[in-house]
Amino acid sequence: MPKVKADKKAKVTKKSTQTLAIAREPITNNGFLPSYSSLISQLKNYRSNKRLLLLAIGVGILVLIYLNRGMIVAATVNGQPVSGIELSKRINNQYRQSTLQQIISEKILEQEAQKRGVKVTDEEVNAKFTEMESSYGGKEAFEALLTQQGFTKADFIKGNVYFPLLIEKMYQNEITPSDEEIKTFMEKNKDLPEATEEAKFKETALNALKQEKLAQIFQEKFQELKSQANVKIF
Repeated sequence: MPKVKADKKAKVTKKSTQTLAIAREPITNNGFLPSYSSLISQLKNYRSNKRLLLLAIGVGILVLIYLNRGMIVAATVNGQPVSGIELSKRINNQYRQSTLQQIISEKILEQEAQKRGVKVTDEEVNAKFTEMESSYGGKEAFEALLTQQGFTKADFIKGNVYFPLLIEKMYQNEITPSDEEIKTFMEKNKDLPEATEEAKFKETALNALKQEKLAQIFQEKFQELKSQANVKIF
């Protein structure tokens, strides 16, 4: 029995010596760990790239400032600057409430039209716009007039074509004038140039009375709609 123990002890000692010898071997670079010279090279490249990045950011900021200089300085008066912030505040104070009220009114109208199942098609809008172009001397003359008045075509169509058509379709059953009303209109306006042609004059009377009734009814109905609407202004 003692001899067996001695052999086991010898084997353990030999194994420990081998483990120690392995542990003392230097760690070699097998491709997964960078060498010292590689680290130095990467560090230099990082510093160089960092300088280039900071330079690019600085140039980008200068370009943005130049392109948006109107937001910083809107104008100068004898060398005295008018800041973009001052201009924005003035515009906001003057036009925010009126513009907001206009948008609120449009939303109320569109919601009421949706409830009634009333829609205005693109064809109806285009036909009305073309009619207006013709009445103002054609496409080019009308576009020049819009530009002069500071309108874009899209804004003009929305405010002066789409919504008037929507309102007319919403209340069209309530604005038809009676024969008596048409007759009274024609008698009161018999001096108009259109009065020479009875059929044309009757059509003029019909359209004028419709517009008059529509304005009255819309004012009454819209005030009611607005008072019932749940509007929160922040």
